[in-house]
Amino acid sequence: MHKMPDLGATVKSVNFNNVQFCKALAQSIKNNFQNTVRAINLNNNKIQKLTPFLFALKDLDLHQNVTAISAAGNEIDNLDFLKALQHYEQLGEVILEHNPVCRDPDYPKAIIRRMKSLTLFDGNPISHMPLQLVNPCAVGLNEMQLSVIQFVESHLFTEVSQKQTQTLDSIYGPESCLSYLYSSFPVPNHVPATPQLNTMHLSPDQRVAMKEDIMRWRYKIKSHNLEREPGNRDYTRNRQGTVKSMRDFASAQQHNVQVKFELNPNASVVFLEQNMHVPICVITVHAKVHLLWVPPVVRSMSAEGQEPFIASFLDRTLVLTWNGQLNIWEVSNDMVFLRPDKVVVHEDGSPTQALYFATENTHVERLRRTYFAEATSEVVRSIIARTLTDLRTAEAAMFIRNLPEDKKQQAIANPMAAMEVLGFSA
Repeated sequence: MHKMPDLGATVKSVNFNNVQFCKALAQSIKNNFQNTVRAINLNNNKIQKLTPFLFALKDLDLHQNVTAISAAGNEIDNLDFLKALQHYEQLGEVILEHNPVCRDPDYPKAIIRRMKSLTLFDGNPISHMPLQLVNPCAVGLNEMQLSVIQFVESHLFTEVSQKQTQTLDSIYGPESCLSYLYSSFPVPNHVPATPQLNTMHLSPDQRVAMKEDIMRWRYKIKSHNLEREPGNRDYTRNRQGTVKSMRDFASAQQHNVQVKFELNPNASVVFLEQNMHVPICVITVHAKVHLLWVPPVVRSMSAEGQEPFIASFLDRTLVLTWNGQLNIWEVSNDMVFLRPDKVVVHEDGSPTQALYFATENTHVERLRRTYFAEATSEVVRSIIARTLTDLRTAEAAMFIRNLPEDKKQQAIANPMAAMEVLGFSA
């Protein structure tokens, strides 16, 4: 703390139970580290309440990337801090050893029940029931499937983002339907100041204006919010309505917002032709959506690719029917689902993806910590790549643990050795 000159006189009286001290420390952390803080060590600081410091970090948007908190050896005697801790959505590890609250035998269960993201608590892995669902994996597409993907990408993503919507009248069928389903994003409660969103240079008033512009555009679109309106079946019908709705989506520029898509190369394309008079194609595509905030004053001070934005994921399922007279696919049903991308960039610097795969870093590390903490990440990744489900991965880990010590040590350190003892080809 003595190396943080902006703390001033506050450093002379370190008191994590004092709200003003916690706010000053949080501001100093933001000034020195922005929101790059991943792990927080508060051990042995005579802390009676964690809440002031946790909320101080949250109020400055410093909590979003925190993955581990240790507050061992303090004077915490209750679980009041859980209300603040639940905002730390990326939190994977908490250590509270040697606090008075530890005397309650039920306190670990209470914390684990409230904090679903935890994989380690007080140094012990948290055992979750492994999923039996088949892990998603990338599949290859044939030439016909790729042609449909290119058709959809060109007319319903690229042209729409460029506001070139003239062809939509021929893309949507006369009885087409379109629905927008969305989670809490992209209507943010507030816009955080974070380098991941290129919002660090914006003033608080500008971030409020950014939020209001995005909300103004978003509320213009006729939609159904799955979180708040489970009974609502709001959707747009017929060609005129669906084309107007897509043009409203593309008219974000009128609200200082520009829509940018990053399509994931993996998609599902299924042709339904047997016993059908009209060929049908059902396609699901996935994308990252960046809602760039580009009013003139911001555009002039932001280099291309550095514009402030709000991020979300898009999953879009389209039912296409073949128009034999025009020799073109027509959209008969278009279902757009928007969901939050709250991380944007992983801890290792890699960007988040719209489509989840079992071998991505965050999933590998979660399974490693939960079922096979002694193994390297590469060993666990190799096992995941060759097993169908999380349950099979957990069973493979148990098998290796029960091997003779020499074979076990080889398997937990070397992916090829692990594959050999499990009977998988290299």
